[in-house]
Amino acid sequence: MYSGHLREHEQFSDEELVKLSVSDKAALSALILRYMSTAEHIAAGLAPKAGREQMIKDLVQEGMMALLKAVNSYRPDRGAGFATYAGVCIRHSMLSYIMKDTRYSGGDTFSTDEPELYAESGENPEDAVIAGEEYDELFRRIADALSEREWQVLQLFLAGLSHKSIAQRLDTNEKSVNNTMQRIRRKLRAIFR
Repeated sequence: MYSGHLREHEQFSDEELVKLSVSDKAALSALILRYMSTAEHIAAGLAPKAGREQMIKDLVQEGMMALLKAVNSYRPDRGAGFATYAGVCIRHSMLSYIMKDTRYSGGDTFSTDEPELYAESGENPEDAVIAGEEYDELFRRIADALSEREWQVLQLFLAGLSHKSIAQRLDTNEKSVNNTMQRIRRKLRAIFR
């Protein structure tokens, strides 16, 4: 039934899904699924050679958290489509993660293409710093609001696992995962208001 609701949302544009996601969890899930490959593509282009496989997974998780923020902060009147805006948010989040991660910040193992990033987004460096601070605050609020189990389920969900796969991974049943996801969505909606 849940996947059927997602299929119903395939016909909507990104911008329509953003509007619907305020009250429709299937719309938010459809956006997350739609942008998973975008996050994976960006992560693959940014991940340094050392520890590449784990880094790509970490970056995809960061990117999907940035997507949640993009859904909340997107303003269509600013002239950019949601795809452009979300892509910039995801990329900026991943770059910030790489630069903050001491395992990867010590050398020239990756390219940030910062001028290109700002040119694409129309952002200046000051706006990027503010956006980064807003992202950090949002991430903190999400981490504080969710229990350890809810955080585990959210990370697995954002990594693209089905409820059934999450249940198998966490040695629980699918109904428990569904209930946990409902609690997560309620908490995230309260944070995003």
